[in-house]
Amino acid sequence: MVTRTASRQKGIPATEHPRAKSQTNSRTTGKGSGHPHQKQPVTPPQKKLSPLDEWKAGRKKVIGNSDWESYDDTIRKLVSEINQHLSTSKNIEHYTPLDWKLVKAMIWTETGATSAAWKTRPMQIGNIGDEGILEVTVPARPRKYNIIVPKTWDKYLKNKTDMIKSNPEYNIRAGIALLMIKMSEKEKDRIVYDDEKVYNYEVVKGDFGYSSIAKKIDTTQSVLTKLNGVKIIHPGDKLKYKKAHLEQYIPGWTLFTPQNIQIQYNGDPKRATASNPGDKNYAEKVGYIYNLLIAEGSEKR
Repeated sequence: MVTRTASRQKGIPATEHPRAKSQTNSRTTGKGSGHPHQKQPVTPPQKKLSPLDEWKAGRKKVIGNSDWESYDDTIRKLVSEINQHLSTSKNIEHYTPLDWKLVKAMIWTETGATSAAWKTRPMQIGNIGDEGILEVTVPARPRKYNIIVPKTWDKYLKNKTDMIKSNPEYNIRAGIALLMIKMSEKEKDRIVYDDEKVYNYEVVKGDFGYSSIAKKIDTTQSVLTKLNGVKIIHPGDKLKYKKAHLEQYIPGWTLFTPQNIQIQYNGDPKRATASNPGDKNYAEKVGYIYNLLIAEGSEKR
C-alpha cells in the first residue's frame, strides 16, 4: 500500500517580543532618563517550536470548536458496527473491540480541519497512488475481506471508488475496513464437520485420488486422509468419510496501539523509502490526540 502521509497543520505564528523600552519613573528619578549605568531588563528570546510541537499546539487549540466533534457520530456508528460484527462472528478469534477514539485520533493525524481533504477524504483513502483503496473496493484479498468486513458494508465499499474519494462517511468506512484488514493475522482454513455420522464410499473408475472424491461426497481431502490413511486407491476400494467443509477464520489480531497502527496502516518507518517515506511521527501524533481525547472525557465526567 502506498502510504498516506498525514497532512501538516500550518505553523502557528511566532509571537514577537519588541525590545522593552526604557521606562522613566519621575517619582524616583526626576526628569532624567535613568541612571546611565542602570541595565534595562531583557526579555529572553522565545524558543522556536519544532514542526511536531507546532502540530500538537495546533491540534490542542481545536478542542471545543465545531470541527473537533464534526465526525464523532459517524465514527461511533461505524466502529460500533464493525465491533458488533467481529465480536459475534464464529470465524473471528481473539478480537478485542476497537476504541472509536483511536479512529478519531487517526483522522486528526491523517488530515484535520485545516486540510483541503477534511470534507472529502478525512482518512486519506483514495489519494493519488494509494493502493490501500484496492483492499476494499476490488477487494485485493477477497478471503480476508469476506471474513472481516460486514456484508452490509459491501454497497458502500465494493466498486465505490468515486464515493470513497469524495464522501467523508464513505472514506471513514473504507479507512476502518482497511485498518481491520491490516491489523488482522493471516486467515487460515479449518475443518467443520456437518454431522458426526461415518459414511462409506466405494471407489469407482475415474476417481483420481482423495481430492476428486472429496468434491463428489461433500467432504475434504484431509478428512479422507485422516480416516483412511495415505494410500493409492483402486476401483472397488471402500473408504470411510464424514461430511465436512472448510471454513476460513482469523486466528488473531495485532494490538490496537499507535505504534502498531503506524506500522500496519501508515507504514513501517524502518522500511521507509524516498518515494514512500510515510510519516515518522505518525504513532506519536495518534497517541497525542488519543491522550487528549482521554483527558477530555475525564473532564466531562
